[in-house]
Amino acid sequence: ATDYPDQKGWVESEKAFAEDATDHAEREERRLAYVAFTRAKDLLVATGAAWSASRARPLEPSPFLTELRDTSGEHGFEVIAWVEDGELPDENPLHAEPEAAIWPYDPLEGPLDAVTGRRRSLAPGRRGPLERAASQVLAALHEPDGSPRSSSLRAKGWAREAELLLAERERSTDGSGVRLPEHVSASTLVALGEDAQGVVRQLRRPVPRRPGMSARRGTAFHAWVEEYFAQSAMLDLDGLDHADEFVDEAYDLRSFVDVFKSSEWAHRSPAFIEVPIETRVGPVVVRGRIDAVFRDADGTWDLIDWKTGRAPSGREAQARAVQLAVYRLAWSRLQGVPLDQVTGAFFYLADGRVVRPERLAGEEELERLIASALA
Repeated sequence: ATDYPDQKGWVESEKAFAEDATDHAEREERRLAYVAFTRAKDLLVATGAAWSASRARPLEPSPFLTELRDTSGEHGFEVIAWVEDGELPDENPLHAEPEAAIWPYDPLEGPLDAVTGRRRSLAPGRRGPLERAASQVLAALHEPDGSPRSSSLRAKGWAREAELLLAERERSTDGSGVRLPEHVSASTLVALGEDAQGVVRQLRRPVPRRPGMSARRGTAFHAWVEEYFAQSAMLDLDGLDHADEFVDEAYDLRSFVDVFKSSEWAHRSPAFIEVPIETRVGPVVVRGRIDAVFRDADGTWDLIDWKTGRAPSGREAQARAVQLAVYRLAWSRLQGVPLDQVTGAFFYLADGRVVRPERLAGEEELERLIASALA
């Protein structure tokens, strides 16, 4: 014999579901009622109606309205009027006097009340203004093509087209066609020295760049170094295994950690870490973040930037030095010290090298860099 599902159990489940759905709907309506009741600042008036135009039988009072009535004495509500079931009319009173109106009515003026003769639309009539507008359109259509009015309109159109064409030509011959935004990052200035046209294209049509693995690895390492210096004692490798297990597996930070702990920076205490800076260079304000600031024994400042890649060479190394130059300028202004009392270096963890540029650009050189890159 073929097995059939338990029909009785299915019917009971359907009935239970219907009851749960009813309870859920009431809870949702109660939430809405709560919002409505609690929004009143000075006066709450709750009303209900037993009849509506489409009803053949009277409606039951809302349970929330009934609850207000039942607790009126307890909470100080005043029941102005309440109609009991026996006081309701047997027939829908809204059906006793059918609505009457004059038809057809002027669609631009609105319907007329059959009893009072007044228009039911509170807005003023639209026929008059529309007729005047239509007459102006008709008059313009019948004007000859050579009339002064039509010639003037054509001339205005030509002038507007000429303005647009001239503006387009000016934009196409205006060098790069873009200007640096008011605020730029220090990395943007570095990119100007490496690939000015690429920066211009990015500014002209910004395209979000998907962060690569190297960028994510650098972010993870910076977070680790910040935590390292924040601890009162040195973090041992066992603690690192438990604290940053997921980071170590995803970004292979173990080699960077080993290189860092064998460097001079691991045994020094920075004066500041992860310092946000903002300074003006020519027409723009440059923003950045200094990874670590050390104070030397002679009172000078040393700015260090961690890099998880390898040390560059040649022109790329010169372009990278712009970042330290901006940081040095910002820090000298922030501390009120001469530029020669601020030094900077990159620490490249991939090959364990400390790179100190022979010289860092000053304010005027940085301004010339911006001007020449966008010329």
